[in-house]
Amino acid sequence: MSLIYEPLFLLDEDGDVVPGLAEDYKVIEDEEKGIYRMEITLKETYWKDGKAKVTADDLYFAWTRILDPEFKSQAAPLLYDVKNAAAVKQDKEGISRNDVGLEANKDVFTITFEGKIDYEAFLRNLTSVALSPL
Repeated sequence: MSLIYEPLFLLDEDGDVVPGLAEDYKVIEDEEKGIYRMEITLKETYWKDGKAKVTADDLYFAWTRILDPEFKSQAAPLLYDVKNAAAVKQDKEGISRNDVGLEANKDVFTITFEGKIDYEAFLRNLTSVALSPL
């Protein structure tokens, strides 16, 4: 699968997390306001046909699909730090896929978390090819 799809981040030969489809990322944290976010800017990348550009919408689609209660995926727990992700996957009443802390805006993919997390561990989760855009 890693020969066909590229995730946001990769592991280099030393096991360090390096950008894949991601050009850059920043963590936005404001404990007083309860804001815990990560903004990932995508590289200019195109699908195999060379016509359509890979966008944040493609990631949004892939991730919300993984979190759909009807979709069988062992990758869902990799996203449980994302706001409402576990509740959506577990089909909690009153919470829908639209409530997941994900936002797509062209080349920027914004992830909102439930609270403060281990951002380095989350980046390591994002090396999984299962989280690649579709």
